[in-house]
Amino acid sequence: MSSAGTWAASAAPWLIGSLAFYKKEGTLLAGMFLGATEWMLISVPVFSPIIDAVGFDPIWFWTLYLINVVTGGMTPPFGMTMFVFKAAVPGSNMIDIYNSTWPFVGVIFLGIGIMWLFPQIVLILPQLMG
Repeated sequence: MSSAGTWAASAAPWLIGSLAFYKKEGTLLAGMFLGATEWMLISVPVFSPIIDAVGFDPIWFWTLYLINVVTGGMTPPFGMTMFVFKAAVPGSNMIDIYNSTWPFVGVIFLGIGIMWLFPQIVLILPQLMG
């Protein structure tokens, strides 16, 4: 095991929890200001060795990561999907678009919380396939 792996194995649970929290909140925050591709090019090389060292399941981690990236893209102030919504509804203003996305973001957060608490929801199909 590498020295990073040894360090991660002995890390306090709060450190692992804070890493997971940063992954969620940092990805959501970055998605508000960057496009999905740009954020993934920046963050995937950073998170990959960390999740390997900490021992997170990669399918579970990257599934939650992608959901956070997409959710960040549909949240104000600069979520790219907001402008697609605006173009899809001619004559609407951005305030209405912003206000109408929050219920969907709330439901997505609820789903993320459920997948966080019960990882088997995410992992059941991959386990059945292989």
